[in-house]
Amino acid sequence: MRNMFDCRGPRWRGLGLTAVVLAAILLPACNDSTTNIPDVPRAVILVTVDPNPVIGTQNVLTGSVSGAYVVQLRELAGLGVTVNFVSAIVFDPETGLQVSTSYFDSANLKVFVGSDRVEPGGELDVTQTASYTLPDFRVNADLVVNVQVIDDQGNLINQSVLVRIVPPE
Repeated sequence: MRNMFDCRGPRWRGLGLTAVVLAAILLPACNDSTTNIPDVPRAVILVTVDPNPVIGTQNVLTGSVSGAYVVQLRELAGLGVTVNFVSAIVFDPETGLQVSTSYFDSANLKVFVGSDRVEPGGELDVTQTASYTLPDFRVNADLVVNVQVIDDQGNLINQSVLVRIVPPE
C-alpha cells in the first residue's frame, strides 16, 4: 500500500514542475530593483534663487526685515542626487557680521518640501524666508545660500550662491 504523503507519484511531479516554472517566472519580477546609473562621472547641480535680488520688507514697528525666496535646484548631467542640506546665511554688508541663518537638512526637506532627492534631469524647489534686524535698521543685506548634495556615483558636491536683499522699489 502506498503512503498518501509519498511525493514520487505522477500527480506530484506535475505539481512540482509547475511550481518551479512559476517561481522562475515570478521571482525576478518581484525583486527587480536594479537601477541603471548613466555613464556620467558626476552630477551637475545648478543652484539659483528666485527672486534675485530678494525683496526685503521691513516691519515699521520693530525694524525687522523679512524676505521670502525659493532656492531652485536643477540637475543637468543626467545623474540623480540626494540633498544633504540647504542653508542660508544673512550678512550685514557693512560689518560682515552674520545676522540670520536657516538650515534644512534632508529630514527637514522631506517634511517641508516633500523630498530630499533631485532625479536625473529633475528639479527641486525649496521655499525659505530670511528674517533679520540690522543695527541701524537698514534693509540691504547679503544672502549666501549653500547647498550640499551627494550624487548617485557617491560624489559630494557643494554649491554656494550670493544674492542681495534689497528694499522694495
